[in-house]
Amino acid sequence: MFNNTHIILLSEKKCRQIHIGKPSNNCPELKVHTNKMRKSESEKYLGDIVDKTGSVKATIEDRVAKGYGIISEIQAILNEVPLGKYKLEIGFKLRQTMLISGMLYNSEAWHNVTEEDMRVLQKEDEMLL
Repeated sequence: MFNNTHIILLSEKKCRQIHIGKPSNNCPELKVHTNKMRKSESEKYLGDIVDKTGSVKATIEDRVAKGYGIISEIQAILNEVPLGKYKLEIGFKLRQTMLISGMLYNSEAWHNVTEEDMRVLQKEDEMLL
């Protein structure tokens, strides 16, 4: 027997409808409870940007911007903390744990990544080296 304690409560403020692909009049009108769901062209979801094109380009641009900040953090650590002969080793570990993981988070779910997209990400990585 099903009772009302198992009903999922959705937030009207957080729910959005994004039509991915070619414009179409066949998209159903979605509702959150009794209210019409707001439409959007782009939203951030679990760290990735989902937009109406279905492309990962916006996510990659966002990750590159995030990479600039991470590189600044790593450089500040390396310049301010006296690491002596371990500076290079620590720098590579910071690169792996902060920059690479921060920029490539969830990248296994990305699709249609082009060679140009890879070059953009690689160029960001090379800025630290």
